[in-house]
Amino acid sequence: MRLPTFRSVSISPARLGRSRRTSRWIFGFFQILILAASVQARAEHLPERLADGGDGLSSFQTQAYRFTQEGRFSDAAQAAEKALRLAEEQYGPFSSVLAPTLDNLAAVYRHQARWQEAEARYKWALAIREKNSGLDDPAVGDSLILLASLYLELERAPDAEVLYQRALAIREKAFGKNSPETAQVLVQLGRLHLASSRIAEAKRNLAQALEIQEKTLGADSMRLLEPLKILYGVLMAGNDLKKAEESLLRIQAIRQKNLPSGHPETATSLEELADFYQTRGDKKKAQKLYGQALEILRPALGPDLYQSISLLSRAGKAHLALGRPADAETLFNRVLVLRKKFFGDSHPQTAFALADLSEAERQIPGKREKALEDLRESFGILRKNLGESHSLTLQIKKRLDRFNPK
Repeated sequence: MRLPTFRSVSISPARLGRSRRTSRWIFGFFQILILAASVQARAEHLPERLADGGDGLSSFQTQAYRFTQEGRFSDAAQAAEKALRLAEEQYGPFSSVLAPTLDNLAAVYRHQARWQEAEARYKWALAIREKNSGLDDPAVGDSLILLASLYLELERAPDAEVLYQRALAIREKAFGKNSPETAQVLVQLGRLHLASSRIAEAKRNLAQALEIQEKTLGADSMRLLEPLKILYGVLMAGNDLKKAEESLLRIQAIRQKNLPSGHPETATSLEELADFYQTRGDKKKAQKLYGQALEILRPALGPDLYQSISLLSRAGKAHLALGRPADAETLFNRVLVLRKKFFGDSHPQTAFALADLSEAERQIPGKREKALEDLRESFGILRKNLGESHSLTLQIKKRLDRFNPK
């Protein structure tokens, strides 16, 4: 199974070497590690399509899968809920058939920021697997990782770590200490330790994971991108700028080797490198890379579909970094409309769009009041959904505190 990689990193931009002057806007580095990863994780962990056993389950799961791909999360939730009710009626509340159905429903709930309901479904699936397969079964390890990823997204790091450690023991026993399956858990522990500012532990886990993956998957495997991205965060937190740059260059080389020329993901590497150089004060090199990224992204900025959101957002940020706030504003407005359409007016994804739009408006003469209004709305949404103390809420709060409209 492909595991979701939700993350919440609570390291201040200053600790990563960013000054207020060079910080790009809402999260900068944080969006590399949190937002983009979160969107990618949600896209990867789509509802599974079950084998057709003649019981009607597969049709509902297929609907949930299709609706999720299209960004129709309310419809996806309804289809997944119907699948769960049907499975429970036909097989009982503790049948193994229910476990993947529950995982699917929890994944959809996460798209909708329905955290408590997602947690309850993950726990139910875990209880089923423990009851039917035993405490040390690899399927139990999968359930533990899914639940832990939710806890990490909600910044419940201690709860997540307990589950990750248990999953690690299960996978080491089932697959061996040097298996790719074990390396996956080490990567998640590295992410958790970075989020908890436990830099030495994060570096150790990521080094072990990368060593295993390089031996088992190859040095150019796309699976290495995730640990390398987290390692970049660790190195920046430790102010090891030379090795941090090397990590980004290696990420770029892997993408170039595996993806066709002009693929939108190759622009991601250019943007990540541009962020790094802008942080270091090399504005000329950064702007050149932002411009190259825009040239790759521009042909992909077509219809306003769910799949377009990430590309539009990234292009807007590149325009903003190049000193083109009006162009950025145009794209961020499109992103805001799409996020409201697919996620709703009060979803964290909508809050992120408002925060990006606010930064563009702040740089346009005559629009500072509108920028402040959008930033306040963003803060209100995040405070309601994630709580006062969540790092993402605090980031927006800091921006509000610094905002002095003229």
